[in-house]
Amino acid sequence: MKRIFCFRFITALSILMMGAVLKSYAIQATVATQEGVNLVYVLNEESNDCRVVYIINEQYSGQITNPSYIEYEGQQWNVTSIQSDAFQNSSLSSIIIPEGVTTIGERAFKGCKYLNSVSIPSSLTSVEEEAFYGCEQIEAVHITDLAAWCNIDYKLGREYFVKTID
Repeated sequence: MKRIFCFRFITALSILMMGAVLKSYAIQATVATQEGVNLVYVLNEESNDCRVVYIINEQYSGQITNPSYIEYEGQQWNVTSIQSDAFQNSSLSSIIIPEGVTTIGERAFKGCKYLNSVSIPSSLTSVEEEAFYGCEQIEAVHITDLAAWCNIDYKLGREYFVKTID
């Protein structure tokens, strides 16, 4: 009897803990950029930050200025990463990644064949595999801090990233 009670108690406790972890990233918000492009963010209530999950207007062909924070339901959320596949195959031509973003996920801009300009913040610390794969039109990468650029962890090496955008 005690074993059954302990097993049920531990199972219930595990389910509650998993629910709490999943809940911290359970809120999605759709917010327009200053250009009017809708981006979907996943909000983390515990750390009060968010990450870009995907672009709704994939056919938008202009510049996107990703904000450093979004406002949702009266609260401010700091944008800290661009998730894997977020802008994949979209038609955007230019992206300004704001200060505060530390990670660009795998394949985040893969296949963005019209992307020709990228602004990288000094806060960026990691560029995951194939983040800019197939972005053959990139003519300019704007960086604000050369020392910070040199410290970015490129999962396939800096040479691969530079080769991809040359």
